[in-house]
Amino acid sequence: LGASRHAGDGHALQATRARARCREPRARTLAILAHVEWMTASDAAELEGMLGAPVFLDSDDLSDLTKLLDQVEESDILLLFQSRNVLCRPYCLLELYTAVEKGIPIVAMRVRGANEYQFDEATAFLKHLDTELDRANPGASKLLQKHGVDLRDMAFKLSMAVPNLISIDFNPSGSRNN
Repeated sequence: LGASRHAGDGHALQATRARARCREPRARTLAILAHVEWMTASDAAELEGMLGAPVFLDSDDLSDLTKLLDQVEESDILLLFQSRNVLCRPYCLLELYTAVEKGIPIVAMRVRGANEYQFDEATAFLKHLDTELDRANPGASKLLQKHGVDLRDMAFKLSMAVPNLISIDFNPSGSRNN
């Protein structure tokens, strides 16, 4: 994956996977990968090999949003790659909201580099998601509302959940050795 991994990164995913197994069995997929436009199918296959379980790229099939959200519900975890614009994407917001609503654990990986996630900006954006989303991505709120999402409810729930995630640093441009 060309990632710079901290020693505890794999342990965090394994611990999350173990906690997910303690819940009622449902998982057919280990993880949904939210906002990975730079990740290739071979990267996902490598990740599947590392984790020993299937991985679903959220960009695999965006034609049927119901299938995507069902896939989130059937997963052990949602693996969120935190990049600067991830919270402006309505599909990513729907995935996060579904995970929060259904109690699916979220593992956050902060993407390092030019498109780096800014925690303070993200927290403020989520608090005012109902008013700020269309400024950042015109028309995004209509897509969410079309799928029955109350933007104020989403803003409240995501602003309570996402800023409290413990993030693991991830550098897609780094080597495995640094």
